[in-house]
Amino acid sequence: MNKLSKNRFFSLLRDIPYENVSKILRLTNPEDVRPRDAKTLLYEHHTAGYGGTCFSLVNLCHTVLKKQGIKVYPVMADISRKTFPHIFAVIEFSNHRYLLDPGYLIHSPVGIDNKNNINFSNSVVNFRLMPNHGHFALYSMTGTQSKLRYKFTLAPLPADDFKQLWIESFSYINDITVSGIINGKFIYINGDFVQIRTTGNVEKYKNRQKAMEYLESYFHFNENTISDAYDILKKINHKKEKSDR
Repeated sequence: MNKLSKNRFFSLLRDIPYENVSKILRLTNPEDVRPRDAKTLLYEHHTAGYGGTCFSLVNLCHTVLKKQGIKVYPVMADISRKTFPHIFAVIEFSNHRYLLDPGYLIHSPVGIDNKNNINFSNSVVNFRLMPNHGHFALYSMTGTQSKLRYKFTLAPLPADDFKQLWIESFSYINDITVSGIINGKFIYINGDFVQIRTTGNVEKYKNRQKAMEYLESYFHFNENTISDAYDILKKINHKKEKSDR
């Protein structure tokens, strides 16, 4: 294990969930102040258990590691989505580059090899990072089956572009989304869809009551917080519908 892997920040990052509830609650703010800085994210995680989405989590990685003298920058992934992109971080350390992607629950740096495939796991989901002449592709692996997650180059995303995309991403929220690795389980919730993955087993449900139950029991969101988030989404969607008429 190299010096970078021993950095205590990655243990902290592993405990911070991917969730957009805290993001939905900020939809009532003016657009330019909706993004949370790293200090606010850490405070809300400590006091309320909140986490963040790829933008705020990558910003956290950039802020903390930069203060430690580690070069890190955001990278935009191509996931063939027409709304807004996925963002992850690249770390440069001791003449090597590493991928760090809290949005996909990859909380420990993964070495990027320009020639060879890299196989790794976040303890529940297996991944393969494949190079192709300066371009790269990340796949999730289930047995002999693979699923393309995204493609990318190592080009840094300029700070102004990162901030603008972050602000724009608030306009595309249409439901609550939460994911995390808890007690050896990968748990993903999107609206009333629930997926629970353990090594060798996958459970899927389409049940709002179960989704609510898991939001409370696994991610510690209380009923009032979830209700507030849905009320905000309902009002936002109603305004969109009126403006589209």
